[in-house]
Amino acid sequence: MISTVHRPQVEAVLARLRKREDENDAEGVRKLISAAGPEYENRFRNTSPATFADLAKDISMAVPKETGELLYLLARLNQANGIVEFGTSFGMSTVYLAAAVRDNGGGWVVGTELSADKVADARANVDEAGLSDLVDIRAGDALETLRELPGTVDLLLLDGWPSQSLPLLRLLEPKLRTGSVVITDGLPDPEHCVVDPSTMDDLYEYLRDRTNGYLSVCLPILGEEIELSIRL
Repeated sequence: MISTVHRPQVEAVLARLRKREDENDAEGVRKLISAAGPEYENRFRNTSPATFADLAKDISMAVPKETGELLYLLARLNQANGIVEFGTSFGMSTVYLAAAVRDNGGGWVVGTELSADKVADARANVDEAGLSDLVDIRAGDALETLRELPGTVDLLLLDGWPSQSLPLLRLLEPKLRTGSVVITDGLPDPEHCVVDPSTMDDLYEYLRDRTNGYLSVCLPILGEEIELSIRL
């Protein structure tokens, strides 16, 4: 049996999205940095999520193929029927997650994205992949859009604005079960898979403190920053 993620209809959408990223993202990032000026890192750090979403509305920032396949694999291994995605962008990772839910026998994927333009594109991409019956992509601030969910969250992907990730995790914790998987994209030092304790992001400090109810490890995948955590 061929997996949904490898069906021609789905592969065609993923290939088109990767082509778009290859053709547009590098130039889009250059323009973004140029507009921000030499202190762009500090400026972005102090920029509101809504402002940054508007500035980056044409930049995919999609997961690499290997990470997408890892998302599919983890969702299948966990038999995930309820998935939440924070930071949908154009829907690349959404397609991988929804394909896993399809192959797990059905369920739901709720995504959220600040950029209204990206939401429209993501919905169209998911529909083109034949997965729209499983997916609900919500526009707006995740701390508001994700307050109501259809059921238990078996897998949570945190791939949005970093300062919102920990508040969002805490908001959703009542919906997690023992064995729920939390995947965080954005480790500050992917090459060494560590965070300097003196500058440790609150989210990673929280996930790595076992008194908070998680077991968490880093998975370096071709330079991608992945923190894999399980709810105990």
